[in-house]
Amino acid sequence: MECAFGILSNKWRIFQRTLNVSPDFAVDIVKASVVLHNFVREREIVIRLKSAFPVTALETVPGGPSLRGARGG
Repeated sequence: MECAFGILSNKWRIFQRTLNVSPDFAVDIVKASVVLHNFVREREIVIRLKSAFPVTALETVPGGPSLRGARGG
């Protein structure tokens, strides 16, 4: 639990000081920050995957056969 809270406090500065709110509202803040943390983390993974595996346009090979409009037979 301490490790998870350490990750949250490193990401969100609100946890680096005392929360001067009611206990119920503090629970809501922690829950919201966990959801936000997971959302941001998923987005970072998707961005890293996209940059690791870029999609390039298909190019025609010079001198190669063209299949555009070709009919088999």
